[in-house]
Amino acid sequence: MLRKIWNHLKEYKFALAFAFAFGILSSLGFGASAASADYQQITDSVTSTMSGIKDAALVVIAAVAGVAILLFGGIFIWKYGKKIFAVISK
Repeated sequence: MLRKIWNHLKEYKFALAFAFAFGILSSLGFGASAASADYQQITDSVTSTMSGIKDAALVVIAAVAGVAILLFGGIFIWKYGKKIFAVISK
């Protein structure tokens, strides 16, 4: 599994390097624009953006958690149910 991931990363190493460099350069640009802008406005903007990201992430987690709990519970009950019934039937 790790070898597949490693090969996949090697295949797209240029794209990963570009994305990493773009992220760093964009954060530097934000710092340069922050020097001339109102700090409270920037703080409010970042806070509201992070709040939106948090809300979206919680919605996705809530949607996935229900299905994950059902799948895990079903597998767990099936696995240990077979063992319990095997012990009881002896």
